[in-house]
Amino acid sequence: MKNIKMIDSLSHKRVIQFARSRKFSVNRKKRPVPIEELNSNLQQQSQNELSRIVRPYYEIQEPVLIRNFIDGGTPAIHRWKDLDYLCDKVGYNTPCSVEIGGSYNSNIARNEILFGEYIAYMNLFHEQYGSTSKGTGENDNRPQSEELVYMAQNHLFPSLKDDFTMPDLVGSMSKLKTKSSDSCGFRNSRNIVGHGHVYSTMIWFGPSHCISPLHYDPLDNLLMGFVGKKKIVLFPKDQNDGDDYNRTYSSDDSKSEKTKWHYAGYNGQQYNTSPVDICNPDYKLYPNFENVPQAW
Repeated sequence: MKNIKMIDSLSHKRVIQFARSRKFSVNRKKRPVPIEELNSNLQQQSQNELSRIVRPYYEIQEPVLIRNFIDGGTPAIHRWKDLDYLCDKVGYNTPCSVEIGGSYNSNIARNEILFGEYIAYMNLFHEQYGSTSKGTGENDNRPQSEELVYMAQNHLFPSLKDDFTMPDLVGSMSKLKTKSSDSCGFRNSRNIVGHGHVYSTMIWFGPSHCISPLHYDPLDNLLMGFVGKKKIVLFPKDQNDGDDYNRTYSSDDSKSEKTKWHYAGYNGQQYNTSPVDICNPDYKLYPNFENVPQAW
């Protein structure tokens, strides 16, 4: 996210993350995401204010974008721009999981390589295409899909946890009591929004043009961006989605009126992931995508 933005996508929202601008068929249906801005520069006051702002959005399960919570002094903002730092901190021989093709879905194999090898790839990519690769014309120097390698959805490396502060609102990543925690084992538990524990902390790291497919998460999400930017599109939860989370579709379902517009679980996808390319949807194959709701 640009300008140190933080987005809480909340549960059951379909999330599409873009790194490049392409014609998007539902842009005409977009509605603005509420934007809130923290006023306090003091860490604890800003923690209190952040929880106060996020809580009502959590209760109605709608997204909100928070500005100014991650300040310029956060180490990750500066350190994570340095690939050599990341390699030294994480370790060259530490394994990581990557996707070839820039988008993780059922059609792309997930491969395990060494983190140092991935850093070497990132250096080569930057040499070839630059760190932003903003080209938009036919003759621009843009990578081919097969050149994209995306370190998507890896568990956060423990050695990087000290480079940023987890907000109080998510609770604690463990029940270990510290000097700043209360009797429940949480830091400032009055600021907790939701259940008060972190299910997992994941990291996404890759070159420009990497895309996450249309999907939804059964858990509430807090997305924090430290380096680079992401374009994110959110769709509201379908009222009946909870009835068929584990449903799989056959090819005969594609044109059924009962098939949901997002086709999650269809055509071999995981139950929470859609095969529809939102940047270039195939309405013949997925006609119900015409019924896409208004997005944020």
